[in-house]
Amino acid sequence: MPRKIPAHRFDDLIRSATEVFTAFGYQRTQMAGIADGVGVSKGTLYLYVESKESLLRLCLLHADNSAQIETPEVLPVPRPPAGLIAEEVAERIRAVAQRPVLHAALDRPRASNIRQELREVLDELYTLIESNCRAIRLIERCSDHPELGPIWQSMGRDPGRQQLAQYVEARIRAGQLHATEHPQLASRIALETVATWAMHIKWDPAPEPYDPESAKAGVIEQICRGLLTPETLIGEKQ
Repeated sequence: MPRKIPAHRFDDLIRSATEVFTAFGYQRTQMAGIADGVGVSKGTLYLYVESKESLLRLCLLHADNSAQIETPEVLPVPRPPAGLIAEEVAERIRAVAQRPVLHAALDRPRASNIRQELREVLDELYTLIESNCRAIRLIERCSDHPELGPIWQSMGRDPGRQQLAQYVEARIRAGQLHATEHPQLASRIALETVATWAMHIKWDPAPEPYDPESAKAGVIEQICRGLLTPETLIGEKQ
């Protein structure tokens, strides 16, 4: 009679593997290390997945899934065919990175209310990163995988940076944001500040206690104060 697999075992495996991949990247992750994290032997691990690539694909599929991950009917999970990981990651990026608020702002020559528009653009960016933070972090750290590196750069990083820079530059030209010699640097600082508090802080080994909603509001407020013109800021106080 086959041994019954504990209901939580597969979930534990994917959660543990996600943390290991996130910590070490794809190339440096060892199956033995993942097995140790779950408390099983390396041989037992291969009863669940055929390969490290099989496991990475499962981690990518379930990275931000808070519900218990059910054990597949067929084990071990087979090695994915070449190109499937890149295809699935590209599909997810296309699905979650629409940013309609930013795109609508880019279609306008100027904002009717620059403070409100800027806050909405930043809120959209913060929400996108925070709600997909584990997948983003995992893809970023595993960009040493031959299929993930090009996808992450061309779809995950470059478009978001470029579009935010275009927005900042457009509003500077319209006289609605603070003029600077380096608008791309200003937009990059805004992006990295959002990414720190929406994502990276979750992996800080010794984070300061903070309320996530207050942090979000504070980050957006500080970025707005750095980008808005002095005239706009003075007008708010009057």
